[in-house]
Amino acid sequence: GLVDRFVFAPLARAAAPRAMQAMLDPQWLRGGAAAATLFAGLGFLLGWPTTGLLLLLAAGPLDTLGRHLAALGRRSRRDHRRWSLVRLGLSAAALLALGTHLTRAEADWSPLVLALATLAFLAAGTTHQRWVARPSRSPLWFAEVDNLIWLLIPFALTGWWTAGLAAQAGLAFATLLKLQQLSGRE
Repeated sequence: GLVDRFVFAPLARAAAPRAMQAMLDPQWLRGGAAAATLFAGLGFLLGWPTTGLLLLLAAGPLDTLGRHLAALGRRSRRDHRRWSLVRLGLSAAALLALGTHLTRAEADWSPLVLALATLAFLAAGTTHQRWVARPSRSPLWFAEVDNLIWLLIPFALTGWWTAGLAAQAGLAFATLLKLQQLSGRE
């Protein structure tokens, strides 16, 4: 994704030699990213959306550094897939927790509906890639975990959290449409 390629990957490449020298286990870094994501979801549920977002932002570089170290150490693909699924599942739970918190705070169902719509569009995109076709190359703007998290930042800064959830749902829907278009050409 866009954030991973232009923000996290350069940081991971710079930090990887030091992390390897310190003999950091990639599993610890990826586990730390999963724990930060879990605590972000708890922060959302407790009514601390800014804390939750900061934890989600911290999880991205930890996960990326762990992936880079695992690739350099030629770790198994099974470990990579497992940690990716754990982070994806916890991120989905955190999104639902944010939607739940905003629904309670605003006495409006829109945030929870938008969170569910985002997850539905992402699930439809995954299903499409599994059963119809996977594009040979995906655009960098696609709705991936870190892209969706970073998309929330300007809305969080202005206090328009529900608008941020709407933007996430819009990006997930646009991703689904582009996936369908790309697979139609192949």
